[in-house]
Amino acid sequence: MHITGRITNDIRLKLAGQKLWTEDSDRNRQLFNRWGINIDFLHPQVRTCTWVRPLENEVMINTDGSLSSDHAGYGAIARDGEGTPILAVVGSVRPESVITHELQGIAAGLTMAVNHNFRRICIGTDSKVACSYFSSSRNPPWRLLPLWHRIKRLCGSLESFRICHVLHQANRAAYYLASTRPTRAYVEIIPDSFAEDLKKIVFEDCSNTVYYRM
Repeated sequence: MHITGRITNDIRLKLAGQKLWTEDSDRNRQLFNRWGINIDFLHPQVRTCTWVRPLENEVMINTDGSLSSDHAGYGAIARDGEGTPILAVVGSVRPESVITHELQGIAAGLTMAVNHNFRRICIGTDSKVACSYFSSSRNPPWRLLPLWHRIKRLCGSLESFRICHVLHQANRAAYYLASTRPTRAYVEIIPDSFAEDLKKIVFEDCSNTVYYRM
């Protein structure tokens, strides 16, 4: 028996007694049929979401970070309970790591809040890792501690602060902002200067448009 055949047979035997499942697709069916592995094929579940509104008297600040091979940045947008935009901020920074830029986006959103006297804040982020730092005693990696301490100081200067995890599809405005390429590390943008694509996203959010996630 060829080596590849032995490997295939070993894998098949190891998997034979396990309860296995995967997403139902033509590609997956062909793959597991070719390997002779019994597996349950499940239809993907569709999740729906809308833009998350703040509580009464709160300002919702959606934040995001962006990292690619040649650019890194962040974005944050402040809106009231009706979804009306108040202000946004963007920035370009040296590429590091995804969580670094997620936290930079949160720090920029909080800086914007403090500078403009937004006293009751909810941060909406699609980063579960970033949310976990706020909800537990777990700290970010040591190299991010200066940034983390700055975030905590900003939070302490507010009347109230909370953070919530939102799905990526409901965080499109912040994602759009984080993907722009400003020439500076901190640039505030008033709503009248929003790009048309961003205005469209904001309108869909405040209209309770339902977004779908597989």
